[in-house]
Amino acid sequence: MGRNSCCLKPKLRKGLWSPEEDEKLFNYITTFGVGCWSSVPKLAGLERCGKSCRLRWINYLRPDLKRGMFSQQEEDLIISLHEVLGNRWAQIAAQLPGRTDNEIKNFWNSCLKKKLMKQGIDPATHKPLEENMEAIKDEKKNSTYNNEKPKMEAIHHHHHHHLHGNISKINEESSQHFVNKIEFDSLSSYLNETVY
Repeated sequence: MGRNSCCLKPKLRKGLWSPEEDEKLFNYITTFGVGCWSSVPKLAGLERCGKSCRLRWINYLRPDLKRGMFSQQEEDLIISLHEVLGNRWAQIAAQLPGRTDNEIKNFWNSCLKKKLMKQGIDPATHKPLEENMEAIKDEKKNSTYNNEKPKMEAIHHHHHHHLHGNISKINEESSQHFVNKIEFDSLSSYLNETVY
């Protein structure tokens, strides 16, 4: 993927922001407010695109941003919210005033995932790693046993087992639709293989 077309205009700066640019953007927004991001660069006297200005403001210059280390309470909240919301970083950030979605995502990927793994917890499922290993062993054992069962039952078992850990992340209505679609797709595949 290349840069957005907004950054391809001649004379637009890319890359690191200078302290002077930060000051211009900060002064403009604190005086006049945000308005339309595409008009902010010109009005603030910057040779940047609107998207670049928006990201600089949101992730670095906003006065309400928290700086520094995450507290233990913030870590615990991120872990709890991730268990429910998965990688929906903007929704998680909405529950942590002063923290950005990008900052939380980076903190999750660089620290919290490793911390959970050291505690024996799978960061994707939030279940003990031993439990996940047992499920994998059971699946392998069952797949050997299921080879003697009708093919449709084996397909259904595989999809059901694979989806089990992810269903809690999807709301109830869409999960039922998803399971029905998987079962329909599996049935279609089975019928195509059997009939043709």
